[in-house]
Amino acid sequence: MSAPSDSEPRSTETSAPPEPARSSPLTSRRSLTQLGLCGAGIVSIALSTIVARRAVFRHHVRHSMQMFQPSNRSIGQRQKSENVPLAVEALQIATLNLASWTVMFLGGMSWAFDISSLDELRRYTRRHTRGDPDQTDEEVEEQFQAELAQLMTKYMSNTQVESLLQRAIEEKRAAAEAESSSSSLGANTKKG
Repeated sequence: MSAPSDSEPRSTETSAPPEPARSSPLTSRRSLTQLGLCGAGIVSIALSTIVARRAVFRHHVRHSMQMFQPSNRSIGQRQKSENVPLAVEALQIATLNLASWTVMFLGGMSWAFDISSLDELRRYTRRHTRGDPDQTDEEVEEQFQAELAQLMTKYMSNTQVESLLQRAIEEKRAAAEAESSSSSLGANTKKG
């Protein structure tokens, strides 16, 4: 190895720091948080299954024939006093299982729809139930009337559709007139 001589050009370029590895959408922090909720549900399902199996095994052992037990007693016979605690335990295990499945389902759905918070869920549902948030109610109503008229023309004759639309327009005008007259009467009574 020889030292660089003055005649050799020196590289003025500095080596740029390597770019950080871009994470794929599946391994992004947001996605991993959502999948973590699904994973927590899976773990809780496994734990609730273990709890349920232990409970069944414990009841099976308790009601099986024991050595030197009198054989004139029925093996599977339960006392009436055992029914209530058994029902409560069954309800607890069923509730635990349902909660575990719910956590797993919600985690999977939040990952599938890319929803990380309640605010995002609210925006998502409002956008899909109410349509475009920038549209006014009048625009939505006009759009609905146009779609309804198109549907009605498909299944009814034109004269029937025209008469129904004319009746709807007249009712709308009458309601608007009644509202404006009642508001003007209310304003007159306040002055008097």
